[in-house]
Amino acid sequence: LVPYAGVNPANGNLLFVDINGALTENPTDGDKRATGKSILPTFQGGFGFETEYEGFFFNTLFTYTGDQWRLDNNLDSAMDIRNSDNFPVSNDLFNAWTPDNRNTNVPALAASNIDSQDLSDRYLTDASFLRLRNITLGYSVPKRFLDDIFLKDITVRVIAENYFTWTKWRGLDAERSVGSESGGFYPTPKIITFGIDANF
Repeated sequence: LVPYAGVNPANGNLLFVDINGALTENPTDGDKRATGKSILPTFQGGFGFETEYEGFFFNTLFTYTGDQWRLDNNLDSAMDIRNSDNFPVSNDLFNAWTPDNRNTNVPALAASNIDSQDLSDRYLTDASFLRLRNITLGYSVPKRFLDDIFLKDITVRVIAENYFTWTKWRGLDAERSVGSESGGFYPTPKIITFGIDANF
């Protein structure tokens, strides 16, 4: 990719670093170079905690990846004013370059070279994340309270899935199938489940 160098304060166009290290508004394929970053995480895994006390139980499962980079096309789309007729766009666009707002990293809304960013690393983003995949809180009614009724045991629980994610990624979902694109998929949903297990 071509390194992105920010916004030209003189006119609001995007600036890039060409293959010779000079700033340019018009990069070409010949200015691309290796980023040194990989779409595959350097490490990934999971861990959890589990405890119980006098019928109450609590457990968690966390998953994570580290040193993983992807192009955030969701953010790219949200930062393009040309999409505003059909899709939500980012509030960051309120900070776009104007003659009175030259010290910004958001190009002018009418930047003449906006499509040149497709060659660049502007939206190459650290997609590492730590996600609370599952957290469960429950209570098992002691059997001594069930001696005189028809139930052998009863447990109530509440489960939250994918409820918290810590990441620098600003697109729809830091966790998805590996690929160079970040669109065309449904993000991992947050789910809360209430349950009762009863054995007769």
